[in-house]
Amino acid sequence: MNYSEPNEKNLSLMLTEIAQDLQVVNTRMLDASDYDLQHYDTVKDVYDMVKRTTNLSVSDREAILQALSSCRKK
Repeated sequence: MNYSEPNEKNLSLMLTEIAQDLQVVNTRMLDASDYDLQHYDTVKDVYDMVKRTTNLSVSDREAILQALSSCRKK
């Protein structure tokens, strides 16, 4: 999938994949409607890192979710 173009659909797909890869129980915290496209590049960077990494610790997952929470709409 090519996520180089910032749009709502790509943002939603990336957040869904991140939630699946991190095995997030409360997927509501990664609902694309809560994110602004101005943070698309940050979400994409997180997505790329999650896809590159095969073994994430609990603290890694928490840090990733914390980074994403800073991108949510206020």
